[in-house]
Amino acid sequence: MHAQDYLITFAVLGGEGTPDSVTVENLDQQIEKILNGTDVLHLVKTITGIENISSENNALRVFPNPMAETAIIEFHNPQAGQVCIEAYDFTGKKIAHQANNLPEGTSSYSISGLNTGTYVVNLITEHYKSSAEIISTITTGAKPTIALQSAQSSMEGSTLKPCRPPSLRCNITMERI
Repeated sequence: MHAQDYLITFAVLGGEGTPDSVTVENLDQQIEKILNGTDVLHLVKTITGIENISSENNALRVFPNPMAETAIIEFHNPQAGQVCIEAYDFTGKKIAHQANNLPEGTSSYSISGLNTGTYVVNLITEHYKSSAEIISTITTGAKPTIALQSAQSSMEGSTLKPCRPPSLRCNITMERI
């Protein structure tokens, strides 16, 4: 994902000129700033809300990528517990979500229904976070879906239990700036 600088000016919708003032809110940090209508808002390149983990064991593996109709998201879960997978479109809108209580071991999810574009997939567990980009090359017209495919326990006797309701906070904020 590549951040860009933006210079934003303000105009009156359906009219001419500039507004007297503009209120800019940062919802994450709960900060509000009032600008003059003639001011230029300069957003600098920064990516927030995605934490990459360098450990190979915690990395998400997405294949095929670029994808057509379906891709597989695979990862190793170092400890049994709550796992949340979320997919976001380029604007930062959450388009799909799945939460499960998984055993320690390798797990895989399928993701489908993505239209042409770039997406971010976040994996959130009780012990780490990881993210990956997915590129979709076709428009399916279907609803984006994430589904658990398999969870192979590395400990004998572990079982999958559905998550009701998720006790893990799965919200990640991603801003396009």
